[in-house]
Amino acid sequence: MQGSIAATGVVRQRPSALWRAFGTLCAIEAMVLLVYCCSQIMLGKFPAGTLVLTGVVMVLGDTLCDLPLLVALIASERLQPRLRWTLMLFGVLVVTIAQSFFDTQARTWTGLRNPDSQPFREGVIHAFPINFYANMMWVGLIAMQQAYYSLRARTDELVAARASERATQLAALRFQLNPHFLFNALNALSSLVVVGRAAQAEEMIGRLSGFLRASLGAREGAMVRLEDEFETIEAYLDVERVRFDDRLETRIDLPADLRCAQVPPFLLQPLVENAMKYGVAPARRPVTVEIAAAIEGGELWLTVRDDGEGADGVSGGGGVGLANIRERLALSYGVAARLEAGPEALGGYRALVRLPLVSRAEPILHEAVLAA
Repeated sequence: MQGSIAATGVVRQRPSALWRAFGTLCAIEAMVLLVYCCSQIMLGKFPAGTLVLTGVVMVLGDTLCDLPLLVALIASERLQPRLRWTLMLFGVLVVTIAQSFFDTQARTWTGLRNPDSQPFREGVIHAFPINFYANMMWVGLIAMQQAYYSLRARTDELVAARASERATQLAALRFQLNPHFLFNALNALSSLVVVGRAAQAEEMIGRLSGFLRASLGAREGAMVRLEDEFETIEAYLDVERVRFDDRLETRIDLPADLRCAQVPPFLLQPLVENAMKYGVAPARRPVTVEIAAAIEGGELWLTVRDDGEGADGVSGGGGVGLANIRERLALSYGVAARLEAGPEALGGYRALVRLPLVSRAEPILHEAVLAA
């Protein structure tokens, strides 16, 4: 399948390259015709009509002679440079000789050359330098044109390959989150069943179903609105509220002007999960988990804070969730985004995500990352 696609791509690219080169050749030949006619008319030796007719005939004939050389130039693009340009130099010499003979004969037909005063051989020798110069000029220009378009195509392919690679890495990191959360949720559900809290277990199953439905609804590789990200967190907290009952209190602050801000999907969920695991779960008292969004210094700040006492387990920045987020931010934004996490002086733990403020939907891969 890939081979057929590649072959189709080559078939489509070759005609476009040939027509582009042919257009360049025609433009050069038109310039040669203009220069030839203007110079001869200014000399005033022959009537303008005869000069234009002769020039048109010569240019048409020269262009027909150039076509095989043009095709050879396009077809030899993949050859070794030394071999290619040896063949092209030989081709230019052959074509130049043919054009010189044709131009001399054309001037004879239109009366611009007098056979009695200028032998045919002398006319060929006289036409050879200008034809050789014109041929070398258009061959060099078209070769430069080919090199430019080839370089641009390879650059585009490289950018696309890098984007595809990063998108694949981001997808793998995202799918790393769901099984991690699902394991914890099922473990909690099992605990509820064991202690006989069937009603709470049933409620947790329903809320877990809602969270997974929200998870599956997110598009791959796309940004999501911050409002949608907070709704996903709410669905996750619904599951955890059943698990922790009155030990979990939440505060969520999402300003209205940030609801449409664009963020990578499932950016906050592992941070909230860490708060549950290290802040709420070990506690014997109610623990407040605060999730807030704000603009600071032109950046979007997303904060997950808890006032629990079990932050030491992640104080070093370890854990799957934090490492996952750091890697996703690096792939998506490069150095333009970062995660700061650690215990607070007055107790509890805070995780802060700082990233560029984007207010419209864009591909998840930042332009600066693709150019790296």
